[in-house]
Amino acid sequence: MGGGMSDIFLPTHTSGVVFSPHAKFGNYFMFAHGCHVGMNGYKAPIIDDYVVMFGNSKVVGNSHIGSYVVLGANTYIKDMDIPSHSLVFGQYPNVIIKEDRNNKAEQILKERFCL
Repeated sequence: MGGGMSDIFLPTHTSGVVFSPHAKFGNYFMFAHGCHVGMNGYKAPIIDDYVVMFGNSKVVGNSHIGSYVVLGANTYIKDMDIPSHSLVFGQYPNVIIKEDRNNKAEQILKERFCL
């Protein structure tokens, strides 16, 4: 995973999307309308491969999002580490992280990217 935007990504609806040029994105990154990936102070997020951000979800600051993660609509992550294979809901500081036992992230991405 290099710096900046990934080589393979899928913008499903780009209206209102804001991404910091300092954030790092992995491949197979899918995002929807209103998503925000931004700075908190001088720290920017790192988003690994195979991540889905649904509408109006936000990741800011010193955050690391692992691989095969789904961020539900309106989720807000601030200065947090999210483990791989997770489903994430809620807003900082009351974020709910569930293990993705049914590989939902993989299912969504296979369907959308035709893998």
